[in-house]
Amino acid sequence: MSAVAAGEGDAAGAARNGGAAEALREAYAGRPYAHDRAVTERYLAAARAAIDPEAWASAWEAGRALPLHLAIEEALATERE
Repeated sequence: MSAVAAGEGDAAGAARNGGAAEALREAYAGRPYAHDRAVTERYLAAARAAIDPEAWASAWEAGRALPLHLAIEEALATERE
């Protein structure tokens, strides 16, 4: 979902979703498929370049701190602010 947010121009949303996904993978010892990771990283790099590094880091950490149910709710939201 972070790649989708990045593709829609929502850099902060991409960071939040990316941070939440990272925390989830760490909690469950999961790893993304290599192809998925490569595609996502390309979109995340573009989103990261679009905002201030401090804003990116803040949004990433906010995503990491989200409880799973809220991370899913945010990722599936159809309307972006």
